[in-house]
Amino acid sequence: MEKKIIELVKEVTHISESELDRNVNIFNSDIVSSLSLLELVSKIEKAYNIVILPEELIPNNFETIGSIIDFVQKKVA
Repeated sequence: MEKKIIELVKEVTHISESELDRNVNIFNSDIVSSLSLLELVSKIEKAYNIVILPEELIPNNFETIGSIIDFVQKKVA
């Protein structure tokens, strides 16, 4: 799952994989803007056949690659 999430982030941001780390804050690092977050959410929903509710779009779930992975794992479980 980690590789797929990183691939999706790369598609949305055009950032190289070497710049993406499980623990990097993707907002403070200007990797993801609010608009690209919506695109990322859409790609995650399609890739994992899940629905991400507006109230789930909180920093705890999308702050880092690791938090996105943890969140998606809970959603698909």
